[in-house]
Amino acid sequence: MFSAAGFSSHLIRGADDDFEDNDTCDGAYNLEYGSHTDLVIKSTDEDWYHFALMNGQTLSGTLNFTDVNGDIDLEIYRGCGNGEGGELVASSQS
Repeated sequence: MFSAAGFSSHLIRGADDDFEDNDTCDGAYNLEYGSHTDLVIKSTDEDWYHFALMNGQTLSGTLNFTDVNGDIDLEIYRGCGNGEGGELVASSQS
């Protein structure tokens, strides 16, 4: 049985993934091309990732998560601008 209270406290204090400490745009983890699995997303801890595209390249991706564990909002920025994200170019809210 799923216990929301137990799950929430685990996310606040529980282990994070190996890309941590990537809590700001300036501290974003540089992602290499490919698949990245077993990432930990927490409501109390933003995660930022950086990737570079050359002119004319296209980004495509798939985000999979278990809906019963919550939702994930995704935003893609061009640049950092004050460390909090530059120009918002795409977003998705679930």
